[in-house]
Amino acid sequence: ESALEATPDSPATPVVEINGGDVVAHNGFSITSAGNTIRGMMIVDFPLNGIAIAATTAFSNTIAGNYIGTRDGLSDYGNNYAGVFIGLGAHDNLVGGDTPADRNIILGNELDGVIIHGENTAGNVISGNYIGTDESGTARIGNTLAGVRIYGSAHDNLVGGTNPASGNLISGNHSDGVRITGSNTMSNTVSANFIGLNAAGTSVMANYEAGVTIQDGAQYNLIGGDTQGERNVIVGTSSGNMCSLCIIDDGTDNNTVMGNYIGTDASGTVGLRYDVDIYGIRISNGAQNNTIGPSNLISGHSYHGVFVIGNETINNTIIGNYIGTNADGIGDLGNQIDGILIQTAHNTIIGGTDSGEGNVISGNDELGVHVTDARDVSIIGNTIGTTPDAVSYTHLTLP
Repeated sequence: ESALEATPDSPATPVVEINGGDVVAHNGFSITSAGNTIRGMMIVDFPLNGIAIAATTAFSNTIAGNYIGTRDGLSDYGNNYAGVFIGLGAHDNLVGGDTPADRNIILGNELDGVIIHGENTAGNVISGNYIGTDESGTARIGNTLAGVRIYGSAHDNLVGGTNPASGNLISGNHSDGVRITGSNTMSNTVSANFIGLNAAGTSVMANYEAGVTIQDGAQYNLIGGDTQGERNVIVGTSSGNMCSLCIIDDGTDNNTVMGNYIGTDASGTVGLRYDVDIYGIRISNGAQNNTIGPSNLISGHSYHGVFVIGNETINNTIIGNYIGTNADGIGDLGNQIDGILIQTAHNTIIGGTDSGEGNVISGNDELGVHVTDARDVSIIGNTIGTTPDAVSYTHLTLP
């Protein structure tokens, strides 16, 4: 057999090694056709990608139960490019699955763990993998760049799923956990993942830059979802002046962040704060028409919870979130400075008049909402400095 049997708590252990140490200018596997399965392999030390799925004729392929960039799930034998590359119009492929037997361990590769690239590269699913950690999900062995990078007009791809079993663990990578970038890179979804935590969701194992970055004109992407099963738990960088989630640059418009825990453990009861300056969510450099909410928990950061900045950063909305509290809104997990800072940005909306549109902004160490040098900011229907019922504040640390 190519792999030892999986258990309910652990993946299969591959026993067949495909080693590219003596290979020149090739991938470990190159897939250009449909309906193939690669399972139970150790794919290491290739000069290009561990696996490349690259052609419009490459669809309905499955990559499951492999070690990609490692021989034993514990040490680094990374491939020289990405662990898995999906591009050139490849579509509707699956990397991973929702059982331990399907889990790929993707670590130590010299570019990104997984790349999804190119126009018409669509409908691919990255699910249930450990990307940037060892096989136990307790130690960093990061890929050199991002855990998952989606760019070059790739669209309608899914990182994660609709329930915790389908989510990936994306931690310990040397750039972002997930980076979505480029004009026409749109309508991709990131849901149900642990990003920057250990596999249990109890402690920080951050990526070295942001948890998630959307930039350089990427549009209409969704981080999270409207069900509990789609919730990402995202903890930010171990580097200073970064963010758990960044939305930046002109043309980075109409993205939605909803239903996530950002800056806390998976229970939403413990803030996971570094001693360096980390924003919860930063919208900047001309990003427009993005929506933060509803139902995010944005707490426990060592800087502002939400920071919107820049003269060309216009028409962004912050709606229906808990900012500075625990998941129930009744305990103090305050961000270390302001709950929300709007600086020089225009036409920002904080809250709303309909039920559920107001934010609960409490427990932050300085101001609840801070507006400076900004124009046309609407602050409507929020609960600031109290519990969600606007009755009690004694258990919160208030300014």
